This record gives sequence, structure tokens and C-alpha cells, in this order.
Amino acid sequence: MQNILLFAVLGLGEGALIAALAMSVVVFYRGSGTVNLSMGAIAMVGSYLYYSVDNGALGFRPPWWVAFIIVLIFIAVLGTIIELGLFWPLRGSSPLAKLAASLGLPDRVLIEALARQAGLPLRDGQLTGARADGPDRPATVPAVLLTAVQAVRADLATDPFRAPEAGRLRELGLDTRAIAAAARAGLLLRISDQVVLAPGADRAAAQALARLPQPFTTAQARQVLGTTRRVAIPLLEFLDRARVTERLADDRRQLRSP
Repeated sequence: MQNILLFAVLGLGEGALIAALAMSVVVFYRGSGTVNLSMGAIAMVGSYLYYSVDNGALGFRPPWWVAFIIVLIFIAVLGTIIELGLFWPLRGSSPLAKLAASLGLPDRVLIEALARQAGLPLRDGQLTGARADGPDRPATVPAVLLTAVQAVRADLATDPFRAPEAGRLRELGLDTRAIAAAARAGLLLRISDQVVLAPGADRAAAQALARLPQPFTTAQARQVLGTTRRVAIPLLEFLDRARVTERLADDRRQLRSP
């Protein structure tokens, strides 16, 4: 009976660890739309680091809770570096490129090989989602979502920075999950939960902002983009995160040097 209880406790511990790893993958996917398969490796780094710190790698043996806090801070910093240095620059790439990056694979070679095998063309290093011998329709995208996206793209054709209002998105059936799916398929550029533009709008915005005297104010950016504050502010914040623009101490912005 004692052995049964011992193995039950050990099994619960291992099961909790596996569940925590699974939850981390789900949370990362829900937040970024990327299946990050490096979570296990990050957990392994944390385990080895805790073992090293607990056994005097720092020149002394701290209490277990101090070692735990040190490892927690290190893993948080490591996760931030991975997000900002690896996944954030790939936010506009195909899901396969992000998946390959999480495994440390040569993503461009992998994507090109998979694209050739599936008959999918590449454009600017990304999958276009359309078969070379088929209609211009992304794979795995439901027809109803594709119809809604086409309506949004039609609205943006004449005013590329006049993002549809929330009511218009609801009318088309584009909730947060549908917008995220369209963004992952490369059909829309998600600036925020309620602000979507056509793909490439970020590059077009940067070109428009380059015509302004640097640095520029939010009002100047709004005028040159021909949009409202509802769109201009999230778009500028998006460009800040993408390191296209830089926000200064006086709330003005300037384009970063290439």
C-alpha cells in the first residue's frame, strides 16, 4: 500500500508537469497564434539551472526558495528575449515559419521544401496560401470567413487606413477569433482586437510617415494617413512594437533608421 501511494504521488507530480507544459503551449498560442514547441526545452533549461544554483554554481548554496526565485527571473528574461528577438519579428510570417523557428529549424529551407511539395507559391519569403494551379483562396479558411474578409478588403480599397468600425465587423461576423484566424492566414493585418487593415498596410503607413518632417506628432500622422485617432493611435503603437517607429519622451515619434 505504501508503494502504491508513493507511485501515485510521483505520477501526480509528473502529470502536473505535463499539464503545465501543455497549458503553456495553449496560452502562448492563444496570445500570439504560434505553436511554440520550444516550451519543453525552456522547462529543461530551468530545471538544469535550478539544479546548478542549488548545488553552488554561484559560489554558495542558497535556500531552495532563493534558488527558485533566481531561476524564475532568469526564465522570465529568457522568454522575453525569445519573444522579442524571435517570434515578434516573425508575426507576419506563415504559421509554418513560426513553428519551424520554435524548433530551431532553418525555416526558409523548410518552408520552401514544403511549399514545393504542396504546390503552394512563395512571395517575399512567405506562403501566399493559394495553390499555383487553383483559385486564389487560402487553404483551410472557411468560405464564410473568406467572404467577410473580401468585404473588409473592399471597404479598405479606397481608404486603406479607414479601418471598419466595430459594428461593421460584427455585421460581417468577424469576432476576435475570426479576425485572429484571418490574420494567421495572411488575409488581414490585425492592429488590435477591433482594428484591422489589409496586409501591407504597415509598410504603406511607414512610407506615408516618411514624407513627414521628423519627428512628427500623432495629429500629423493621422492627417497624412487620412484616418481617425481610433485607428492612428493603435497603428502607431503597432509600428512602435515592430520597431518601425520610435516614440520620444515628448510623445512625438520618428521613423527608425533602417
